[in-house]
Amino acid sequence: MNWNMHITDQALSFLSPLTGLTALTLQAAKDVTDEGMRCLAPLTALTNLRLNGCSGVSDVGIEALAPLTGLHNLELSMCSQLTDDGLESIGCSLKALTHLNLNHCTNVTDVGLQAMSDLTALTELSVLNCTALTSLSYGLTEKKGTPVGEHVFYRAQGPALGSWEDRPPAA
Repeated sequence: MNWNMHITDQALSFLSPLTGLTALTLQAAKDVTDEGMRCLAPLTALTNLRLNGCSGVSDVGIEALAPLTGLHNLELSMCSQLTDDGLESIGCSLKALTHLNLNHCTNVTDVGLQAMSDLTALTELSVLNCTALTSLSYGLTEKKGTPVGEHVFYRAQGPALGSWEDRPPAA
């Protein structure tokens, strides 16, 4: 399912039996909500989940993804309801993540990034236009990452985000 704006929670309920599904793209599915995320919980073989532009998904929906412990790639760009609480859920349950896209998630702050510091497999974190991030987060990027214009990637070995204490003081 790619760029289908008419996908609904009800449609996602039909996917629950597909327990061998490894990749799912629901980009710009504006009618998908937290209830739809609950329908994805049985899909524990998922390694790649793209929810870019799913503006009906909040922190509650992200928390419902906790059973997807084998998830390696999660794309949440333009998920306008995502906050630090959602990032805390990700940090607690999705330990296998290697790539996380948070581009344009304007309610994500430094506190949310700190909550994900235990994601030791994370090698790429994209935070383009996350306008609530401060110099604390961008300071870490300059120290350990590869800034490309306004597009920021965290790339690291081991604990990808380092310890919060490694971040420079706010300017």
